[in-house]
Amino acid sequence: QRYRWKHTTLSNYFEEIFISEEIGSPKPNQFFFDYVHGALERPRRERVMVVGDNPVSDIEGANNFGYVSCFVERGYEQLLHQKADYVINDLRGLKNLIND
Repeated sequence: QRYRWKHTTLSNYFEEIFISEEIGSPKPNQFFFDYVHGALERPRRERVMVVGDNPVSDIEGANNFGYVSCFVERGYEQLLHQKADYVINDLRGLKNLIND
């Protein structure tokens, strides 16, 4: 994940990214979100966005924790049972969200 992330132009727009495999706790496990929240020095939850393509671990996890959720649609939209705050088809779609 980190390798893929570093090879996008989006990495310049983010201060931190968190990868569950590096933290040692899978999403949507509460420990993952507690870890991230603490590492970010406990910001207002609506100022943190989880970007992911897994409807359960990414979107449901973010929604349950009170973070903003951005679903990267990769053919799993039928599995999206919770409403994501944003839906994009490609990571390049984040640029529009960041610039708003």
